[in-house]
Amino acid sequence: MIYRFQPEKSEDIQMGEAVSVKGNLISLKKVVIFFAVAAVATAGAGTWLAFIGDQIAEVTGLATGVVGTLFLAFVTSSPEMVVSISAARIGALDMAVGNMVGSNLFNMGVIIFVDDLFYSAGPILQGADVNHIITALFALLMSSIVIIGIIYRPRFWLRIWVGVESVALAVIYFGAVVTLYLLSKTA
Repeated sequence: MIYRFQPEKSEDIQMGEAVSVKGNLISLKKVVIFFAVAAVATAGAGTWLAFIGDQIAEVTGLATGVVGTLFLAFVTSSPEMVVSISAARIGALDMAVGNMVGSNLFNMGVIIFVDDLFYSAGPILQGADVNHIITALFALLMSSIVIIGIIYRPRFWLRIWVGVESVALAVIYFGAVVTLYLLSKTA
């Protein structure tokens, strides 16, 4: 639906064209090779990261769910942060927002499904800790703010540095971090 209703842009890149980055031309073949190498490296690092996360939980005494929600989520979201910041810097704001929202959608729709395929002790969400309800509620609240920010553009906020939605998202995120930390200490 997004593709169908978005306004047409004359500068859209056609498949197979070279992409210009600061005056340098990069062939599609080179881009695909670099992308494939980066994808393999990311998959290898992600596999190793699961073991490291388990060790962090053991050493710190934090629950594995908290380590996954806070530390591993931050590390695995770093590529999305870099891509979104880079896209925003070149003025591709739709790409920056679409990257983050699309990543969240992909994680919820595909990754949980794939994880459930490999989890042999029953449905994966039945094995999830109850504290993930708090995480899911914060994620729903933050997603709602993003949706409201896209639909409704407030005019009362003086844009000095960031938008009101970004401030609200940061405050809610840090509230979620504190809540999860406090819940892990009481458990």
